[in-house]
Order: sequence, then C-alpha cells, then structure tokens
Amino acid sequence: MTIEAERALLGVAINAPEHITRLAYVEVQHLTTPAHREIWRILCLMQKHGEAIDLVTLPRQVHDADYVRELARSAPQPKNVQHYAVAILESYACRLRVEAGAILQASPDARERVLTARKLIADAETVQRRASPSATDGEAVMVRSAEAMMDDAKAQEEGRLGFPSGVRALNCLLHVRRGHLVVLAARPAMGKTALMLHPLRAAIRAGHRVGVYSLEMSAEELGRRLISEAANIPYGLITRSPASLHDNQWSATWAAAKELGSHRWYVNDTPGLSASQLVADCEHQHAVAGLDVVIVDYLTLMRFRGDNRTLAVGEAATELKRMAKRLNCAVWLLSQLNRKNEQRPDKRPILSDLRDSGQIEQDADAIVFIHRECIYDEHAPPDGAEIIVAKQRRGPTGVAYCRFEGRYQRFSDMEG
Repeated sequence: MTIEAERALLGVAINAPEHITRLAYVEVQHLTTPAHREIWRILCLMQKHGEAIDLVTLPRQVHDADYVRELARSAPQPKNVQHYAVAILESYACRLRVEAGAILQASPDARERVLTARKLIADAETVQRRASPSATDGEAVMVRSAEAMMDDAKAQEEGRLGFPSGVRALNCLLHVRRGHLVVLAARPAMGKTALMLHPLRAAIRAGHRVGVYSLEMSAEELGRRLISEAANIPYGLITRSPASLHDNQWSATWAAAKELGSHRWYVNDTPGLSASQLVADCEHQHAVAGLDVVIVDYLTLMRFRGDNRTLAVGEAATELKRMAKRLNCAVWLLSQLNRKNEQRPDKRPILSDLRDSGQIEQDADAIVFIHRECIYDEHAPPDGAEIIVAKQRRGPTGVAYCRFEGRYQRFSDMEG
C-alpha cells in the first residue's frame, strides 16, 4: 500500500508540479525505496530553483528515466494527492515506532538505547501530527460523521460494536469503543484483577488481539487465575494444593488452557515499565500483528521519573490515552484508590478518591469503581458487589449490581 501511495504521489508531482509546494511536509526520508527518494529529492530541488518540470527535463536528472515516464503514465488524478501524502507519513511513523519497540525489547534498561527509542517515538509523533491536518472542512466532518453512524449501526446489528466488559450487568451501562481509555480503580482486595479478566476473556473470544501488561503479577499467575474461572476450580486450590486436584479437574485445566491459549493475545510481565516503554511495545505489537485492546495492571506500578509523582502519573495517563486514539484500540487501565473513602460513613468511592487523580480523571473516557460493602461491614452479604460507572464521557453513569465469586476469580450476575 505504501509503495502504491508513493508511486501515485510522484506521478501527480511529475504531471502537476504545482502540487509540490503543498507537499513540502513530505521529506525524502519518508519514502521507502532509493529510487523514490531520488526522484522526490530532485523534484523538490527543481521546484525550489524554479526549473521547469516535465518529461523532458526530469528524466535527464535521474538514473531511471523509463521509470519516471511510467510513473507519469500511471499517475491518478491530482485531487487525492493529500491522501497519498498522509499514507506515506503514517507508514513512516509506523516504521519508526517498530524500530523503537525493537530497540526497547532488545535492551530495555540500557540508557542510550532507551534515549534513542524515545527520540524515534517523538519523531514518529511529529510525523503523525503532520499527517493529520488540524482543520477539517465542515462538509467533510458531517459526511464522515454520518458514515460513521452507519458503520456503527451495521456493527451493532452484527454484534460487534465496541468491546463488551464481560459482565452482563455492566454491559448495560458501560460502552467501550476504540480510542477509549477506561480506568478501573478500587481499594486493595476489592477484585480489580478479577474484574479485569472479564474484558480480557470477552475480547479474545470475540477474535480481538489483546495485550496484557501485568506489572504486579507474573504471566503464570495470571494464567492460573484464568484457569480457575474457566475450569471452575477454586483459585485457592490451584495455588495452595494443586496435588489434591482430581482427574476431572486436571482435564478441565488442560481444556481451559488449550481454549484460552488458542486466541490472539499476549502478556508482558516486565516489572517497572515506564509509560514510554509500554507505549513503544504496543506500537511494535500493533505494527507486527495488530492490537485491539490493551490492559495495564496497574498504573502506579509503572516507573516514573522526577519528584512530582502526581504530575508523572498524569502524564502517563495522557500518554496512554493518546496511544488509544492513535492505534485505534481500547485501553483498560487499572489504578489504586487513596484511603479517603475509609474516612466517610458511606465507603463507596468517588472520583476524588483516585490516587494522584487530576489528570487521570480528565483523560479517562470512563472511570469504573468496585465497591464491596462486606470489606467494611461484616454483616453485609459476603458476595455482594457494586461496579460503579462514576464517569462516562459518551454514556450514562450508574451502578451494576453483581456477585463476587472470589474463589473462582470472577464476577457474575445477581440471581433472580
């Protein structure tokens, strides 16, 4: 696709050189092949010096005159030349991010290599901004909006609109789309990780590719939690007394492992990743095999620089939101709550309870809390749970009432 866009852009520039000035943001290094780079470099120089550009003057200055004539003959109409330029820049930005991801994967702790990768990511973002004009014609905005609504309607009819949460009661409230950042927050022992496994299972079983960045637990521990739910084996039995599993439970274990392992997902359990390293790895994964959903467990375990932790946490949330929009994927970001709710008669969390909260609240498309009254009141039902949608930019807020089955690492709908 990139080669075709480059051929189209060069052909238009040869036949209609007046467009070259409007394409000044396309630089020689943005093109992929030496031949295309040479032709574009010469075209830009001739335009800059006021020289005539045609099929007599240009072929004299390039190595392959026949190829120049072929580009001119096969050139499309000039009206779409900006789209070809955008495709070229987006492809170049993608190549930079893949290179950055490869550098970080090869040596995530080497300072010089990390700095090189960060520069590549910054360069990619600069190129991406050039490829995305800041203003769009009003008519184009309305046409695109109407077309997007039609696409959404078709997707809804086919049952593929957005990403389900994996909990039926929550699906009635929460609507997660591509480009969304969803923050899932709770006090310790409320079941953040257990709830996080629901959108993971729902997404992979729907055929989406999912990346899990597990900064707290190992990949094997995450796998055991998934097996517990899928095989209906108590998690405590799996972790503390696996020798007591009977034959049927071992059969269920291997069936669950085979089924869950057959889908398109991966786990990165590298401890202490920075936001930049995580984003670079997502960029790499997206370029290699696509990426639909990213789950980060959890925000405050990332590595931050500087003394102002609140500012650093906010910057990380902003970076993840930008990534969600850029890669057109959904991001679930787990986070801790501070202790302020424990000082109130009503222990249900509110937005100001988010730890290091300011920028997180601003960047999130949705903020979801977990509340289990039994943690604070011994007389409350031990399996009662409230999943609170405290903020949703494009939808309602409210509470989904569920059961928490801690022994199986899952939430389920209330009976009756």
